[in-house]
Amino acid sequence: RGVVLTGQQPDLRKLRGGYFADRRLYDELAREALEWISAEQQPGREALGIPVLWIAGRSGSGKSVALLHLLSRLNEEGVGPILWLGQGVELLPDAVRRLPGLAAPGEQIILAMDDPYAPRTQQDGEHWRSALRTLQLRPEARPPLIICCGLTDQARGLNEDFGADVGLQGSQLS
Repeated sequence: RGVVLTGQQPDLRKLRGGYFADRRLYDELAREALEWISAEQQPGREALGIPVLWIAGRSGSGKSVALLHLLSRLNEEGVGPILWLGQGVELLPDAVRRLPGLAAPGEQIILAMDDPYAPRTQQDGEHWRSALRTLQLRPEARPPLIICCGLTDQARGLNEDFGADVGLQGSQLS
């Protein structure tokens, strides 16, 4: 409905403003995500690491818009609360520290980020390390689910660097 977005980072305001066309693949992505969330909530899954759903793809493939559509659909389905950190991976450690008390009993907290892992250029590894350390200090608490998007190589790097601490699940955009 809205004007075409070029040269700007997609955000929730632009999604609500109708800047992005709905694509059939968003339905499939939402279905996969809901199945993943349901599986991650099964007893005993916590031992497999902090669950991370990564929407991967090449630059310009629509990962950021797909993530926004997915979060919107999860919100419509009543999943959450959802904490949107945008491209603020530096906010991850503080967000994790503030998790207690954000969700009502039975609710699953979702942390969402865009391009959250470029450790060689932005020192994102330290942000993840700090957040994971905080989560490991609270083993009795239900861990958040992390949903993010980024380049395929960045997902691979996160898995290489923190594979013992995260349970990475991916969805590839073409």
